Amino acid sequence: MPNWCENTVHFEHTDPKAIIKVKEAFKEEKLCNYFLPIPDGTEDWHTNRVVKWGTKWDVGDDGGNIDLDNDEHVLTIHFSSAWSPPTGVYEEAENKGFTISATYCEPSMDFIGEFVNGEDRCYDLSEAPQHLKDEYEWAYEEWNDDEED
Repeated sequence: MPNWCENTVHFEHTDPKAIIKVKEAFKEEKLCNYFLPIPDGTEDWHTNRVVKWGTKWDVGDDGGNIDLDNDEHVLTIHFSSAWSPPTGVYEEAENKGFTISATYCEPSMDFIGEFVNGEDRCYDLSEAPQHLKDEYEWAYEEWNDDEED
């Protein structure tokens, strides 16, 4: 059973059709595979996914949600990923013309971060910038409770 990393990602693209394709991939629980395909049945699928995607399993609509923000050029998705965020997917999305802005938090493993302008910035919970602490306030409540125990 993995630890779950909570994620929020904003996909922006000049072509509304590109946004629709990302939304469909997420609904089919194949967001990572949409950007970086890893064929089923590969011998070392686990390592390939972690190396290419940044996470063990694909992500999708199971437990996540989508906001279109009344803008056909922007899609916001909230989801959980196994162990870590899919930063390899974000890099590939940018290579395909998307602008990506993402945040993530995995308090059990003591990390929080953001992917902005093609750069992944990861912090210990205690060293995170205030805007991340504000966004993931719930994690700090849990973390503080654990520290007290």
